[in-house]
Amino acid sequence: YDNSDVKSRIVNKGDNNTKFWHNRQFPEENYDGNKRPLTDNIVFDGVETLVPLATQKNPDSIIIIQKKYAELGDKVHKTMEYLAEYNNLKDKLKKATRNWLIRYVGVIKVTYSAKDDEIICKSINPKHLILDPNGSIDSGEYDGEFIGEPMEDSARDLIKKFPKKEKEIREICENKLGSV
Repeated sequence: YDNSDVKSRIVNKGDNNTKFWHNRQFPEENYDGNKRPLTDNIVFDGVETLVPLATQKNPDSIIIIQKKYAELGDKVHKTMEYLAEYNNLKDKLKKATRNWLIRYVGVIKVTYSAKDDEIICKSINPKHLILDPNGSIDSGEYDGEFIGEPMEDSARDLIKKFPKKEKEIREICENKLGSV
């Protein structure tokens, strides 16, 4: 993955676009404290003009269902509206749209939180993902076979989740079960 075109676009070109978005398109030695060369920042202008237009309200949920299940369709529609408000979906969409414009792909992760007993949405910076090196991004759509997100956990919890791998986990962490 490290040498793939997908990572190159998301990380390298995305970092370059981010510098332009922050109006830092010259080498660092050209910036003296808060002083900077005067330039038009068309990247920032373009991104920050489109983001509010694209995310001015929560998207409408469209439920297509047979007439005999109309009551269920209404409940699903109300649940979708509730979850959009609960998750402040508008803000998540702003972050994902900004990532899409700057890093070529926008990601919203949908998970279930046992702690909150609720469906949770998060905007994930695609720079922090592991993507299929054979995948590609076309018009903001990723077509790889997998998406991974690096996560941390203690060795103790990993042993609980993967008891068959206990010996290997203990070796890697040198029996320090609080290790990440």
